[in-house]
Amino acid sequence: MRAMIGSYGNVLRHSTPDVVMHYRRLLAYTISMCALGAIVLGGMVYFMSWSSRQGSHEIKGTTPSSKAIIRVIVHDDNPYHVFEPGKRFSVEVTLQVLSGEPPDNLGCQWRDYTEKPLSDIIPLRPNQRNIVPSPDDVRVGYYGLYFLPEDVEFLPMREIGFAVLPEVKMMMSDPSSPFGVVHMDVEDPYLGATWIKTLTDLQFSSPFQWRREMDYRRRHGRIEIPLVIGGPWRCDNTRPISKGQLMSLRDYLVKLFSTDPNVPVWELGLEENLAWRRNKDEWAYYWQNLVAKLRVAREAKDMVNPNIKIAYQIAELDFEALEEFFRSGAADLVDILSLHPYKWPNFETPETWHDQFIQQVRKLMQKYGRELPIWYTEVGAPQNDAGVPQMYSDGHPVRGLTRREEVAYMIKIHVLALRAGVEKIIWYNYRDAGHNATDVEDHFGLRDYWGFPKPVYVAYANLINCLRGKRYKCTMMIDHVVQAHVFSGEDEDCFIVWTYPPVNITISLADLDISKSKIVQILNAVGTPLPVSDQIGITSEPIYVIVSKRKS
Repeated sequence: MRAMIGSYGNVLRHSTPDVVMHYRRLLAYTISMCALGAIVLGGMVYFMSWSSRQGSHEIKGTTPSSKAIIRVIVHDDNPYHVFEPGKRFSVEVTLQVLSGEPPDNLGCQWRDYTEKPLSDIIPLRPNQRNIVPSPDDVRVGYYGLYFLPEDVEFLPMREIGFAVLPEVKMMMSDPSSPFGVVHMDVEDPYLGATWIKTLTDLQFSSPFQWRREMDYRRRHGRIEIPLVIGGPWRCDNTRPISKGQLMSLRDYLVKLFSTDPNVPVWELGLEENLAWRRNKDEWAYYWQNLVAKLRVAREAKDMVNPNIKIAYQIAELDFEALEEFFRSGAADLVDILSLHPYKWPNFETPETWHDQFIQQVRKLMQKYGRELPIWYTEVGAPQNDAGVPQMYSDGHPVRGLTRREEVAYMIKIHVLALRAGVEKIIWYNYRDAGHNATDVEDHFGLRDYWGFPKPVYVAYANLINCLRGKRYKCTMMIDHVVQAHVFSGEDEDCFIVWTYPPVNITISLADLDISKSKIVQILNAVGTPLPVSDQIGITSEPIYVIVSKRKS
């Protein structure tokens, strides 16, 4: 571990701020995963101090000293905090009074992802074990345990998330799957994502260890995309890369590729265009050096296994870097164009920018005569989990989405990307990297810092379950605002439907050319069943209509 941290530190000391921020994410996750074993062994103890000042940014309106401050400690029987549909469950809650006088009306309430109550308020006693039963009707969905009253500060969060999901049996990996997660828990039994990014060459210690890691992933139905960011890949872009370093890079990559020649895709570099963008005047040889390194990488992979594919990424919506990528000839030397379409700083809803972005990328491909498969090897959006007035990234203001907004954002980016022909979408990331309430870099997770699921975790599991074995077919437009995206499978079709611009509207099954007898189920964004009727209410939040294709 110390050697691994040292390797990251060496990279950070020689990187620009944009790259530093990305390495911070990798390092924070590496450290947090070491603590995961304590969670996997049994019930989770929810324990964390929370300061009224977060990092370098003070949270406005911090709790006066007269308010009660209470730490929440939670135990439950599942290390992933996920329960089985159709079976009631319970969790154990202890409220530790840290300061102030606790009110007599302490309690909690189960709420869904839209904050709709799922139970009455359940009274709680301070400094005692409280057994909190689930709602009577335990269906697939998100269950947030919300603590009351509002004038008490609960640490570390007012709402703790739980989920109800079926387990997913993944005996074999599915290379055709478009779904993946950065920093994935390989053994998570509820997420059917195949592609994962959890390792870099900085974590390489021996061929035996590396092969064991890859076999471990395959046993759980996952496919790793290793990232090469260290060693002789890094070079001084103020001058041409030397022949000696290129020879060292070739030998280095041959060693990496040879440890497990069956790894199908390797990604080279980490959002290097961000550093180039900040250092264009000094980095006169960046693209020339990249071409030389990619040429050596192709030689190395051809020596080991010609079927290995090489991906290179361009981060954010950086059309200047994309133009240089194709103009320089670098695009001719890769097999996959990897994109990281983070929509900084406001993370507007994908309908406002995604299709135009892909169209521009494809125009560049046509202009330079190099058609490449497009993968999103990172995409995501930060969540304002604590509801603070302002969030930041490296001191710059950024809009963090509400948890409810995050659910819609995640679904829409997947649907629009698949419609546009993007082959893989790898969500960033599995778990929050930290607990600084105002730092967006800490809040990209499907789960919070302590491992509890957010609504987006449940929504992502439901998205994969609904689209498994299906492919995009077409999009139907109704009344110019309703989008119905159809994914077709062997036995079922899945309609993912929402409105844009965002309005509330009612449509009929006939508008979708569906008969009521063919409907298998209608689900909300987190997979909770909705009533089946001839009329369906549609909003800007996606719903799923699952339709049988079998003959009656």
